[in-house]
Amino acid sequence: MCGLFGYSKQAYYKRKLEKGLTVLERTKVKSLVLNVRHQLPKLGTRKLYHMLSPELGYQNIKIGRDKLFDFLREENMLISKRKKYRKTTNLKHWLRKHPNLIKHLDINRPEQVWVADITYLKVKCSHYYIHLLTDAYSKRI
Repeated sequence: MCGLFGYSKQAYYKRKLEKGLTVLERTKVKSLVLNVRHQLPKLGTRKLYHMLSPELGYQNIKIGRDKLFDFLREENMLISKRKKYRKTTNLKHWLRKHPNLIKHLDINRPEQVWVADITYLKVKCSHYYIHLLTDAYSKRI
């Protein structure tokens, strides 16, 4: 029979042995996840797995970390990672702030106005600053 459908015997028996979550198990896992997420809404899947694994073992539900990731992805219950944000500019300092002298200037040709910027870079354990001069018309450095 397997040869008719283009499958090997090994593939047939391997698929037969694979046990997916039943509907009852899916509802139990979802309710456990929702209970934990009610208390800790931003808890990630790895920590969630470690918190739920004793309860899942007690209820005889066999689900691994990766299968839990897949389950939460299917149910749209994954928590997205928060992007790291580092503020490098302090606009509320006591030093004099210079006015924007080119605010109302019509920039219509290259090399008419040059603007400067300092960028902060963190590499391994050191801090570096890069100073750039940019043409305001062509945006070329």
